[in-house]
Amino acid sequence: QLCDLAWMAAGWSLWSGGDPQRVRHQLPVLWGLALSVLGYLTPAVTSGPGGIHFWTFWISHAQILGVALINLAAFGTRPDERGLHRTLLVTTGACALATVFNLIFDTSYFFTGRAIPSNPTPLDMLGSWPLRIVWVMLLGAVSLTAVALPFLLDGIRVRRSPPSRTRDTTRTVPRGPGGAPGPPRT
Repeated sequence: QLCDLAWMAAGWSLWSGGDPQRVRHQLPVLWGLALSVLGYLTPAVTSGPGGIHFWTFWISHAQILGVALINLAAFGTRPDERGLHRTLLVTTGACALATVFNLIFDTSYFFTGRAIPSNPTPLDMLGSWPLRIVWVMLLGAVSLTAVALPFLLDGIRVRRSPPSRTRDTTRTVPRGPGGAPGPPRT
């Protein structure tokens, strides 16, 4: 599933550091808030707390969401147009590769294979395969865009706001020849 990539992207985001506006930081934010949250709402877990799959599912989803929130709150990551476009490109590419893999090996990564989870999920409402692939991709793109939209609108608002009209109270130091500070003013 996408969350199998998302927890790795989340780890890479924390490990790599650097500019919080890089796509490697925006991708886990968008995946975590837009797509991983669906795992909380409709978990595809068939075992209880006694099974290892139960714990790996919940721990990995908590990690994905946690890193998304850390990137937002602690590092100041804000999705922008470039980050959204690249996230959509990576997500679409990964979904296309998963679909080909699903056709060859009769699996259902990214929920684009013929099979759907045995427990009820929103996938049940998306119709039968192969049309379901189109709906999964469209809903994923809409979810990613919906999560990015408040950040994109805030970026537009900040760029359009007029410059501050406060008076600059800093004094410049007079410069002499060669850029060295000149004699003090009297």
